[in-house]
Amino acid sequence: MKRIVFTLIVSITIVCEAIAQNDAMFIYRNDGIINAFLKADIDSIRHSPLDLDSLMHSKNVVQEVWTVDSVYRIPLESIDSISFISPPTIYKNGVIRLEYNLLDYIIGADDLTLKLKPNTPTMLVPVKGDKLVLLEGCDALPYGFSGIVANVQQGSSSIDVVCEQAYLEDLFDSFCDVSTVYGCNPDSIDSPSGRRRVIYNPNDIVLPLGPYQVSCSGEISQGIVPGGDLALNGGANFSVEIQPTFRIHTLLIWGEGQGVYFNCSVTGSLRLSSNASLYGGLSFNHDFDRVVRYFPIPHTAGVVNYYINPGVFVRANATITSKTTTTHVYTFGMAYDYSSKGLSSVNPNVGGRLASSSVDMEGSLDGSLAGGGYIETGFSLLCREISRVCVRGEVGYQFGGNFVLRNSDIDDASSETELYERLKASSVEMGPFVNVGLYASVGTSEASAKWEISHTDLKCDLVPTFSNTKLTKTPNTNNSVHAYTELRGNCLFPIEVGYKLLDEDLNEVGDYIAGYYSTTASKMEHTFAELDEGELYNYKVFPKVKLYGYDILASPAAGLERQLCPDNNHPHAIDLGLPSGTKWCCCNVGANKPEDYGGYYAWGETKEKSDYNWDTYAYCYYDSDGWPCCTNIGYDIAGTGYDAATVNMGAPWRMPTIEQIDELMNVCSLKWTQKNGVNGFILKSPNDNQIFLPAAGFREHTRLDGGGDDCYYWSSSHYGCLYFWYGHNWQEHTPFDDVPCLGGTVRSVCP
Repeated sequence: MKRIVFTLIVSITIVCEAIAQNDAMFIYRNDGIINAFLKADIDSIRHSPLDLDSLMHSKNVVQEVWTVDSVYRIPLESIDSISFISPPTIYKNGVIRLEYNLLDYIIGADDLTLKLKPNTPTMLVPVKGDKLVLLEGCDALPYGFSGIVANVQQGSSSIDVVCEQAYLEDLFDSFCDVSTVYGCNPDSIDSPSGRRRVIYNPNDIVLPLGPYQVSCSGEISQGIVPGGDLALNGGANFSVEIQPTFRIHTLLIWGEGQGVYFNCSVTGSLRLSSNASLYGGLSFNHDFDRVVRYFPIPHTAGVVNYYINPGVFVRANATITSKTTTTHVYTFGMAYDYSSKGLSSVNPNVGGRLASSSVDMEGSLDGSLAGGGYIETGFSLLCREISRVCVRGEVGYQFGGNFVLRNSDIDDASSETELYERLKASSVEMGPFVNVGLYASVGTSEASAKWEISHTDLKCDLVPTFSNTKLTKTPNTNNSVHAYTELRGNCLFPIEVGYKLLDEDLNEVGDYIAGYYSTTASKMEHTFAELDEGELYNYKVFPKVKLYGYDILASPAAGLERQLCPDNNHPHAIDLGLPSGTKWCCCNVGANKPEDYGGYYAWGETKEKSDYNWDTYAYCYYDSDGWPCCTNIGYDIAGTGYDAATVNMGAPWRMPTIEQIDELMNVCSLKWTQKNGVNGFILKSPNDNQIFLPAAGFREHTRLDGGGDDCYYWSSSHYGCLYFWYGHNWQEHTPFDDVPCLGGTVRSVCP
């Protein structure tokens, strides 16, 4: 029988920790062979009438086990039984298990030399021929140990037990191990500090891997054409990040009469992310039709010359930046199956595929183009210190613009407005200019002074600007809505405009093309008919532009706004159809409209103040130890002189009880939204009425905490409060926890 080195056990099974009794399926055969399969790798199990020689039978004759990447076919007549319990590990007689007596004396190991403490009792020190094994590991031997003692040496600091290699058949009558290893980003490991779990814990081992990153950069400065008229300068950066993630399952069985069976499968993914960026400038500066006339100055021997040079010029300057992020995720699978009994096993195989790929690009261009005529006149001096002094005047017309684009914006243009916002921020300007400059070349350097005046004749937008978008119900109907928006801007070319009507999941409900917009401010209106009456308030209308066949959502969008109140004569008692008949006020106490924060009141106080703390709380006193205590003003102050709603608004208005708050929260739906730019929650009742609770926060000392994010509303019950925060349908009755001195808002109720 082929001898299997125990190192295989150490590196594959011991490292992978304890035996997992239910992670495998074992098929016991009549010939003594065991077929073993990792349950995690089994896709399906079925019978087949096709035998191993590809002959078809009238009944099923083969058991097929389909794994992730292979098919195992076992004749039914050869199967004795199937079990999900791992075969036991049975040690041979005479094998010494180190964990029983020697664990406290082990210092460590150097390859196959086991080191024991000098004070190890003589009766415990192994002797030549002893077979030693430690499977589950310990602090001193985290990967376990095995060996056959060759000799024992007494060292100065340890007892050295020198061993020879041990094999499976030397140590076990039967051996089975099922193990799992995971490799991943340390940030995704649950164990403390991302470290590998202790080897002898009964858990799968997790190896922290990656991410691994390589980067490089360089600078560019290059004249593209002779003479330097066209030049590129800038730089480039490139980086690659590699993140492997894998899972390894191993299964090893050995037993007298059945030989060795080993199965290993590796599945995982490889994530490759690359980032490339380019930045710099492109410049072009060229004079055409250069005609220079020289006029020598008399009595200077030709070393002083006056010249005049008329001509035509073209200049182009652009700043360019681009960034590209590419991500590829590859999945892979590898499997190896071996049996010393000659099973019909699968050869080593490997497979992989590209699971996903994405490219995100962003680029910007900001530049100008100018052309016109020039005249340059001055003196040319043939001396070492001054070679030229001249005046140059230019008259021409120039164009300028900027543009930023991301390809992800294009992908999302039909459901998000980012691309429109970028287009709206881009523009093209054009107009005449004139400049005069004084130039002098002195030695190898040049000095200059320049004066320029320019005028923008025309500034063009790439897309129009929309404003005042509204969506309203069409009068006398329950299944149509009317969209309205205003357009302005001076577009470079006519742009097709219209509307898209989307539901709350951004699915298209309606589409409309109004025509082309160019330069004249105008209005755009359209009615969407035959809609679902019950969904009208979930719809939102977006203006849109259409470029090169792409629908691009524009802003601002609008939805149907439910009327919180019948008119502006606040306050109103809103009937939410609650079982108790309680009606809730449309505004906070002290507010003039639903979105106003209103007043802030300590619990039991009825007036606002500038500072909210224990010292200013009307019902606070201090005990002998200096701790603040509260005067008992009652468990429920609704309708009393301590009720901020009753005192400030008059009866029958009063603060809500905890029970009324519970009823409100249980009956109504809660949604985070904005009303006239103010954050808060809409509470909608089954009868379609609603109230708005602005996120007014609370006051502590002189500061406002949580304004725009959190809601704190006092109840009349002992320090009770309705409390929730942004994005959460969560309530708490006592968030202030015995701090009634803080300033909270109040929403009143009436019978």
